[in-house]
Amino acid sequence: MGGFIRCGQKLSNRCWTWSTSRKGAPIFFGLFLGFFLELSYYNPSLSSTCDRERTVMLDDISKPDYTAFVLPAPKPLGDVDYEPEILIDNRKIPPSVQKAAHPVRPRYYASELGIHDTLYVAVASASVHTLETLGVALNKTAAQYLQKISFFVNSQSPDLPLQYQNDSMTIIRAADAGEKVHPLLILKFLVEHHMDSYDWFFLTPDSTFIRGNEMEKFIRRKLSVGGVEYLGTALEGPRKSFCDFDGGILFSQGLMRLISQSMPACLKFLNVEDVSVGIGSCVEKASGLRCGKTSKTVIFPSFRLANSNSLDSQDTAYQLVESEEALRSALTIYSLSQPEQYYRLHLELSQRKIAEMEQTIEELQEDIVKQSPHTPAKGEDLKWPVGVNAPTIPKNRFDLVEWTYFNETHLFRPDDSRVVIPLVGSYLKSIQMVLLHARKEMEGRHAADDLKFVSLQNGYVRFDPARGLEYLLDMEFQVGGTSAGNAPAPQEVDGAMENEMPNNAASNSKITRVVKRVRLLRALGKMEQISLPFVTENSRVHITMPLAAADVADALVFLQKFVKVHLETQDNVFLMFVLIYGPNEPGKDSLVDVFRKLKVEAKEVEKRFTKTLGARLGWVSIRNPLETPPSELAIMDLVARKFSKDSIVLRSTPSLEPSADLLNRVRLTTIPGCQAYFPIPFMEYLPNITHRGRSDLDKDDLDIKRQLGHFDRDSVEYGAFYISDYVAARKSIAAEWPVVTQDRDIRNEYPRPSLTGKVYDLYSLFLTLDIHLFRAVEPALKVRYKAPKCEGLKDPNLDGRLLERCERRLPASLANKQQLSLFIAYREAQPESRGQN
Repeated sequence: MGGFIRCGQKLSNRCWTWSTSRKGAPIFFGLFLGFFLELSYYNPSLSSTCDRERTVMLDDISKPDYTAFVLPAPKPLGDVDYEPEILIDNRKIPPSVQKAAHPVRPRYYASELGIHDTLYVAVASASVHTLETLGVALNKTAAQYLQKISFFVNSQSPDLPLQYQNDSMTIIRAADAGEKVHPLLILKFLVEHHMDSYDWFFLTPDSTFIRGNEMEKFIRRKLSVGGVEYLGTALEGPRKSFCDFDGGILFSQGLMRLISQSMPACLKFLNVEDVSVGIGSCVEKASGLRCGKTSKTVIFPSFRLANSNSLDSQDTAYQLVESEEALRSALTIYSLSQPEQYYRLHLELSQRKIAEMEQTIEELQEDIVKQSPHTPAKGEDLKWPVGVNAPTIPKNRFDLVEWTYFNETHLFRPDDSRVVIPLVGSYLKSIQMVLLHARKEMEGRHAADDLKFVSLQNGYVRFDPARGLEYLLDMEFQVGGTSAGNAPAPQEVDGAMENEMPNNAASNSKITRVVKRVRLLRALGKMEQISLPFVTENSRVHITMPLAAADVADALVFLQKFVKVHLETQDNVFLMFVLIYGPNEPGKDSLVDVFRKLKVEAKEVEKRFTKTLGARLGWVSIRNPLETPPSELAIMDLVARKFSKDSIVLRSTPSLEPSADLLNRVRLTTIPGCQAYFPIPFMEYLPNITHRGRSDLDKDDLDIKRQLGHFDRDSVEYGAFYISDYVAARKSIAAEWPVVTQDRDIRNEYPRPSLTGKVYDLYSLFLTLDIHLFRAVEPALKVRYKAPKCEGLKDPNLDGRLLERCERRLPASLANKQQLSLFIAYREAQPESRGQN
């Protein structure tokens, strides 16, 4: 520590010395240096003025000279007073002071990173006649391998017949003066709309057969996306610098950019008689390229069909494919005239490709078997079939992959909640396909034994995520002229595992029956991305809620929650109450309207939010002329007239708990022309049972817990769809079930002659439509308890399946089995209950 130390007896200034310690010296030295620097640089003349010129010079050096620059000395300001200016208007603030705007990024990473699709195929059709013949054949044989294929026809051509509109064909009508679309106009369309989305563009007429899979491989393996390419089959003679349009022409994106810059000059070649010369002249004008002259001298293989009779039958098509090496290696085969020629070529080339793949698989399997003894496991890990992943090994009892038992008609224990279900739809088709394949294989391999299939004894199926679908089949066969004792021993064969089990009851007869166990595997293939139409979370959802007079109280509660959850948060939603008046109930013109309270409250809400959000609430009144309740289709017929065809409709009930997550799921899951959404709701149990004696449960909260509710798979009251899909489905059954256009048409609904048909409600209607019906549990769809009203469904005019479904839901809606048993025991223990019993 520092301090003064006394040196002698007398108090003198000379006797005092300064003692410096190691810890105190740096502190005092720093303070001394700071005071010294502050006094050295202090300038009183600059303490109350601002150096505006220095600020300007700092702005001027935003683009500095990288050698050196020196700021000038400040000029004296004299006695001029500086008045600061407050900038209120943002437009007066210099750009350097304004806050930089937040950059707008693309919606998808692919757009920001510049990732493009590979190939766009543009097909020029001569007319609708060739489109519905050659175009449909080309689409069926090539579209499954190509990322994008579009067919261009003249804008004045008639519409394509209805039977061809379900082939997923993209048809574009282009303005053209001639009878068919000129390829230069197609190039102009591609440049304006798709140039930045694809790396390659292929232009061809509809008389050309395209090997889509080979085309994709050719582009990915032999071509570079960075070059300027003009590929095709060169014309003969003096026009050899131009590619033949009949064989197809391949353009790179780099070439399309050059063509876009010279498009006005290219359109001058529209009058050239030969379209190949016109396209080639455009390319030569834009880039100077010649057909096929690329940086890698890549040859575009194609084959011209000289004799159209060579594809008149399947035998001649087989001979042509076998004899022509150029055809087998070609990417396009052109000058076809009949749609059958496309199918024959596709069949022969596909069968040849399958044979080559099977040969390659056999060779690889042989190599694996030969090399397996040299592995560390010495071949013990080799599983059937060779080359396929081994079965999944479960880590614990929860990871077991269980087998599901089935026969020819039913599937047993498909899940934990069902014991048996009939085989219908895709399940039935899948098992029938497996049985047919196993039957053909077994009868073919045992043709000498005259083996004939009799029946399926047992069947087991499971899905292994590492391998695919596995089947075990116990198949009964009839063996003619042999006995069971002479049957071959159990053996393992290629493609299936079989074990033979003789039937002792028929062992003494000449015609015996044996049971063979066959094992089959449908291995997982290459994953494919399924393209779906674009959906967005910004779409408006229109909630429709049918109400009777008894539902007014629940509707008022729902309206309060709807305002808080959706309107106050400015959600893009519209609520429409469907008010159903009975035949004798007072209507809107009466002073005692049964829906008066709801209408008054709805008007207050509408008045409150109309100025800020627009119309978000409304109602429509329906007068039912019958005592029988109107069908769901009749209600929807009248409501659908209030919306446009591109509107999303969510049918609901007043017991629904409003949720923003539910509407977002509806927006993303409902796809026009592709998919409708009927979610499985979480239904609340009867609170008087579930909350009895439970202080830890809050009646206002509805959490997804097994003691509070269940997912009701039989509930179909909630469904989301587009109006366009509903109109299309309604038209398909309009002959059997007429469309209701006004209230009095409800009288014509009953009695209906086709009550046993497939359609009996809105859910069954969408099952008949050729779109996907998505049905899954929805955690965001929570519904308060409301006892199913089955009494009103006993009307003989109504379909009996509605009553059956309601009666299935009724006992499950009260509580789970444990809660019901405890509640029954509690009631039996009460004295008043004993007296009643």
